[in-house]
Amino acid sequence: MKRYILLIIFLYSLNCFSQIAKYNFTNGLGTDDSGNGFDGTLYGSSINGDSLNIGLNIEDYFSIPASILNGKNEFTLLFRIKFSDFNIIGSYPTNHLFSGDVTDLYGSFAMSYQKDENKWVFVTNSYVCTFSDTSIIPNQWYCVCLTRNISGEIKLYVNGIQNSSTYINSDPLSMTSFLVGQETDCYAGCFVQNQAAYSKFDFIYLYNEALGLDDIVKKCSPEMSNENMIHYNKILITPNPIINNLQIKNSTSITRVDIFSLQGDKLFGQIINNETQINISMDKFSSGIYIVKLYFNNRIKCYKISKQ
Repeated sequence: MKRYILLIIFLYSLNCFSQIAKYNFTNGLGTDDSGNGFDGTLYGSSINGDSLNIGLNIEDYFSIPASILNGKNEFTLLFRIKFSDFNIIGSYPTNHLFSGDVTDLYGSFAMSYQKDENKWVFVTNSYVCTFSDTSIIPNQWYCVCLTRNISGEIKLYVNGIQNSSTYINSDPLSMTSFLVGQETDCYAGCFVQNQAAYSKFDFIYLYNEALGLDDIVKKCSPEMSNENMIHYNKILITPNPIINNLQIKNSTSITRVDIFSLQGDKLFGQIINNETQINISMDKFSSGIYIVKLYFNNRIKCYKISKQ
């Protein structure tokens, strides 16, 4: 019963912001599940089950109505992605995620992950933002969130952790097309194969505002909660709230633990010798909410905890 109530609360939280559109790709459809009517169009073999699959080709991609972001100053783009592999050669940019209509070399809206340089790249109206990130590997799910607030401040979050770089650009977006998985180049006619994001998306959400970190964490990790303990995928974090000591148990070995503030500042980091049970003293931590980032041999998980 408790899990059912938490699920209702979480689902409700997804709709209490100015959400423009959401794409869950349920039943192999590109329907806007927010009910706002921004249905997208699937091309090639881009659907497999309930996720969007972008192949290493020029045929598989997803087209979203450009009016979703056209003219916007403030927005949030949040999505889950798993790269099957990376392109490290070919016309820049490679591993393309999103693209608005091209007005010049870079376009009015573009986002990619450049594995050859280990960085996320976002371009708006020729203004280039680069976010260094060496942690991205194939066959690992990541929750990625790009925001721009009313002051033009651009931020990137991966798995609920804010990237250290921020940028300022408040020029409104000007878009006549919006693609997922391909660069627009010349629209629907001359894509370059090695620019495609060879990847899988399990949802794409867009908002008409810049979400705060706490809300991003909730949407990226629905398993996060302030219950007395967190028990998800055989990972046990207790107690929660924490008084003095944090205990983490898992059925498989943990290789590293990091703790961050909600502002993205790293407050604790420790390499673990493949232990399945860890105890961390939090006596010196102030009362508040923190993010615990756990590293395993082939995956990373983030959780929200509270300290009394």
